[in-house]
Amino acid sequence: GIVEAGGVVVLGEGDAEVRTPVEAEGPARIVARDAVDGDGFELVSNELAVGGRLVTVRTPRALHEDLFVRLHGRHQGVNAAVAVAAIEEFFDAPVADDVLAEAFDTLEVPGRLEVVHRAPMVLLDAAHNEPGAAALARAVEEDFGGGSRRYLVMGMQDGRDPVGVFRALHASSYELVVTCTVPTVRALGAEVLRDAAVEAGARAEAMTSLDGALDRVMAEAAEDDLVVVAGSIIVVGLIRELMAEW
Repeated sequence: GIVEAGGVVVLGEGDAEVRTPVEAEGPARIVARDAVDGDGFELVSNELAVGGRLVTVRTPRALHEDLFVRLHGRHQGVNAAVAVAAIEEFFDAPVADDVLAEAFDTLEVPGRLEVVHRAPMVLLDAAHNEPGAAALARAVEEDFGGGSRRYLVMGMQDGRDPVGVFRALHASSYELVVTCTVPTVRALGAEVLRDAAVEAGARAEAMTSLDGALDRVMAEAAEDDLVVVAGSIIVVGLIRELMAEW
């Protein structure tokens, strides 16, 4: 974001690598997570709950206990804490717990660890680089238990390291990876992605179309299996539309 001199900056990470360049911009105040100077906020707890996360956040102004966040993934608990700290800095006052509860309970982030089908469970996430893939892999393990068997549908744009992304996703732990070609001029071909998945240790097949890739995994997946769709916001958006017909 843009840091203005004399403003207030809320940081989700308080280490020197992040904080030092922000301080150089001259903000009046930095409110960082786990700041040692006491002028910060703390994510006291970030627990798995049915349908999301249960978090407790301590800000410079208040302690907010057991807030239910209707989003999956440990990192979304961190994001929720940043949001609480930021809104209290904006208003220069604590926010009532009932207001936070209503906001988090109605929160929707399409294409980010979004469940769009059950039996089998279909999970959409727009992870397209290695950090995003690593966050997705951790959420699959922690929030969804991995399913009896896992299937992965992947389509990616050029400019990424597909082997690195597949490794970060732990693609070798999936029963089958089905790759597809994103319908854009910058798309990596399905065959290129298939070869990258194989290099990462996965069993993989290539399908030219998105609907073909989806049909392939849905035909094989059992009701208690997990189907993950990732690699591009375009793929996630188009698969989301296709899933409306299931």
